[in-house]
Amino acid sequence: MPPTADEISEQISDEFGSEDQIYEVFQAIINEGLLKKIGHNLYFYRETVKKAENLLVDYLKENNSIELSEFRDLLESSRKYTLPLLEYFDQKDYLKREGDKRKLDKKD
Repeated sequence: MPPTADEISEQISDEFGSEDQIYEVFQAIINEGLLKKIGHNLYFYRETVKKAENLLVDYLKENNSIELSEFRDLLESSRKYTLPLLEYFDQKDYLKREGDKRKLDKKD
């Protein structure tokens, strides 16, 4: 489960007091790539996204395709978080969506 923007801001506020400083630090963290904004208002740590991506690719190499429910189970998470992640990976152009299934897009 990724931290919310409020939780991240709260962590930052321990070091920085004003809202302007908190916002600037929050944006810097995103700009540096330490956090990835995925979906409408979800923020994932870069390492978490990479782990999810590696699990997805490994799964697809073994199983040829994956559905949302399988990805949810693979990550031991909820639909609320796994659907935006799958959509993020769709946008990276290495997945091909066919109905409810996703496959590695082999563009060789």
